[in-house]
Amino acid sequence: IEKVMEAGVQPSHLDSHESIHMYPAIFRVLAGLARQARLPVRLQDEPMSRESFASPATYLRYLSSDAFAKNQVMKALSHRYRVLLRDWGIPTSDSFLSTFNCLRKDPDSLERGLTRELENLRPGVTELMVHPGFSDSLLESSLDGGHEAGLLREEEIRILTDPRIRALIERHGVRLIDYRALMAAVA
Repeated sequence: IEKVMEAGVQPSHLDSHESIHMYPAIFRVLAGLARQARLPVRLQDEPMSRESFASPATYLRYLSSDAFAKNQVMKALSHRYRVLLRDWGIPTSDSFLSTFNCLRKDPDSLERGLTRELENLRPGVTELMVHPGFSDSLLESSLDGGHEAGLLREEEIRILTDPRIRALIERHGVRLIDYRALMAAVA
C-alpha cells in the first residue's frame, strides 16, 4: 500500500488476484491494513442459484466443477468477513457478479448471461468484475484459454459498450460507481 501511494497512486480498495486475500490467515492481515488505511475490501461471494443457469445440464456441469467448491468457500468466508468489516467501518459491496460466472451460467452467450444477471440484481451495491481487453499473441500466450480466452476479452468490450446494456442499466435505475464512491458514502 505504501509503495503504491509513494508512486502517486491512491488505491481505491484492497483485493488480490484469484481472491487469495480471502484465505483466513491472509484476510486477518488485509483487514487490519484496510482498517488502518481506511480502504474498502472486495469480497467475492457470487450467487450461483440453479435458477440463474441457462439449463439444468449447465447447472450440473457447474456442480461437478472446481468452481463450485471455490464459490461455496468464498460465500461462507464472505458472510463471516462482511460482519467484521462492517463492525470496523470498512466498506465492501453487498453482492458480487463476474462475467466469468455469467459465461459459466450461460456458456453459449455472455451477453444473455450478463443481461439476465443485471435484470435480477439485488438491492444494494453489486461489484461487477470484468476482464475486457484486446487480444494479441502476447495476451493469448499468458491466458489459460489461449486464443479463445483472448477473444472472450474482446467480447466483453463489445457487450459492456453495447447501448442495449446501458439502456438496461438505466431502465433498472442502476447507478454506476467505483470503490472511491463507496468509501465516500460510508465516510
